[in-house]
Amino acid sequence: YGLLLWKQGFDGACVYAYQCNMLFVYDDFDFSPWRDETMTYPTASGLISTVQWEGWREGVKDVKYLSTLLQLKEASSDQALKAQVDTWLTNLDVTGDLDAIRAQLIQFILQFRAS
Repeated sequence: YGLLLWKQGFDGACVYAYQCNMLFVYDDFDFSPWRDETMTYPTASGLISTVQWEGWREGVKDVKYLSTLLQLKEASSDQALKAQVDTWLTNLDVTGDLDAIRAQLIQFILQFRAS
C-alpha cells in the first residue's frame, strides 16, 4: 500500500478485511491451518492496532502527502521547482528509506507553499 502502489500506476487499494476471524479473534490458532486475518483487535471502546495496521496507516498518510504535493505542483508557476519535483518523483525508490522520502515530500510541499 502507499507509495509503491502509486509508483506502479494503481489508483487505489482495497483491504480485504481489517478484522476477519474464524472463531475467536484473540486466538490466532483457533482454526488450523489458517490464522485469523486481523489488522486490529476489538475492545469495548475502540481497537488495539497491530504492526500491520500501523504500516497500512502510514501508507495512507504517505499518499496524502504525495497527493498534496502533486496538487501544489499542478497549481504552481515555479517551473524550476516543478522540474525538480518531476525528476525526484521519476527516480523515487519507494523501497528506500521511507522517513527520508516523507521528509523530502514535506520539504517540497513547503517550498511550493512559499513560492
